[in-house]
Amino acid sequence: IDTYHRSGVYPVDLPARLGSEAAGVIDAVGEGVAGFAVGDRVGTFGPARGAYATARNVAATQLLALPDDVDDRTAAALLLKGCTTEALVERCARVRAGQTARVWAA
Repeated sequence: IDTYHRSGVYPVDLPARLGSEAAGVIDAVGEGVAGFAVGDRVGTFGPARGAYATARNVAATQLLALPDDVDDRTAAALLLKGCTTEALVERCARVRAGQTARVWAA
């Protein structure tokens, strides 16, 4: 999606914040936020843009906890693709136990 924004395939109003997929560490938690703490590793794939920034505010509803054995670069690259694959397999094709599916381009 990031490359589509940069190339103009998906136009954005300028000036624009770019970057949808990101991974990082929480350095502050807002009042009333549950389920996340300072120091937690998290990832996001939007819809809010701004992932190219060094630091930013992200709504807790847009965050996913990351396992320790997945590095930030891999996590940021896989989140949107993984969710796209889930949508295609689970919601569109409705693949069931015993069926085989190959997802070519998520």
